Amino acid sequence: MDKIDVYEAVQQFVVKQLEDDATGHGLDHIKRVVALAQHLASFETTAVVNMTRVKLGAWLHETFDSKLVRDVDERERQLRALLNAHHMPESEQVALLTLIKTVSYQRMLAHPSVLEDSIEAKIVRDADFLDALGAIGIARAFYYGGAKGDQIYHPDVFPREVLTADNYRLSNTVVNHFYEKLFLLPDLMSTTQGKKIAHERVAVMKEFLNSFYKEWHFALKDK
Repeated sequence: MDKIDVYEAVQQFVVKQLEDDATGHGLDHIKRVVALAQHLASFETTAVVNMTRVKLGAWLHETFDSKLVRDVDERERQLRALLNAHHMPESEQVALLTLIKTVSYQRMLAHPSVLEDSIEAKIVRDADFLDALGAIGIARAFYYGGAKGDQIYHPDVFPREVLTADNYRLSNTVVNHFYEKLFLLPDLMSTTQGKKIAHERVAVMKEFLNSFYKEWHFALKDK
């Protein structure tokens, strides 16, 4: 297997898949996750990290996301054909596809234990979660909410206390999404560096919400 050739082929595969994305899961998101994954991997000293798998997994982590892909089985067949064409060993294909299928938040809701996941999967998952936080996370949350037609905020609609794999994608307000998922991500981080960055980015989001509430209620204060 020529690592450079397969890496370029995977990039082209993802570009074709996501170049027209309008939900906040496009190529800019992918490239940030790749960079974050490489950053997190550089801090890992307790385990040997397969960097080829990390980079390919980061590029491909949205490949089987059912909210973005109409036919997940067909997409998997396409990816398998690509990897076979570049002579990736079967064992490495299985490891890569397992990583891709285990990094999503919805999968964590369905299967809370992540202890069995590889270090590469933990790194890519943390990188993906980090891109949902901070200033970028704020922008992506409202962008995705707009794509779904969700309300920005409603003072009488409260965050759900329990999210499940079944109700996770049901519509609510964008602001509630902060409380239902995003503010919980630091405690779900698997890497020490990921947890550190997550707490820093959540602080930015909480500061934003403080200003948001003041501005939202400004027009109501004299009524």
